[in-house]
Amino acid sequence: FQAEDGIRDKLVTGVQTCALPICQPVVIRDLAQSLCDDFQGRAAARSINIQNRVPEDLVASADSGRLEQVLSNLVDNAIKYSPSGSIVTIRSRETNDFVEVQITDNGTGLEEKEVGQLFTKFFRGRSIPGDQIKGSGLGLYLSKYFIEMHEGSIHATSQRGAGTCFTIQLPIEGGQV
Repeated sequence: FQAEDGIRDKLVTGVQTCALPICQPVVIRDLAQSLCDDFQGRAAARSINIQNRVPEDLVASADSGRLEQVLSNLVDNAIKYSPSGSIVTIRSRETNDFVEVQITDNGTGLEEKEVGQLFTKFFRGRSIPGDQIKGSGLGLYLSKYFIEMHEGSIHATSQRGAGTCFTIQLPIEGGQV
């Protein structure tokens, strides 16, 4: 286990030396549609419906590659932790000087004590009985890191048995970054 921890530490240390993001206008609806298209096959194989409920006019100032990586991680997690017949929804709206993006699912949800640990390095939820889902525990940690690089924020709300909602706030295009 020590060698594995060393490898993980090197991965995370390498990320921590990333340059600041190169921000440009990102049309959130277009990115959301691209994600829906990319994950459609995986979702359909599990009878999960992905919905893009993002208005056409929302533009954030972001590094498009990093934002796509974050949203892709959130959509992937939503599919992995949702039962057959579920719905994963991407929504967005403008709030003050930010664009807010939400990824919601009606999956297994988390215990309250786990929600506070979601963005901790190497954290893996323990409340899913018989959990066979693989992961490193780095996806949400890195997602938070990338969003904070953009002077944004990310948080989650969840209820056991009712699903999870991740909310990201990013500066509106043209704002200070």
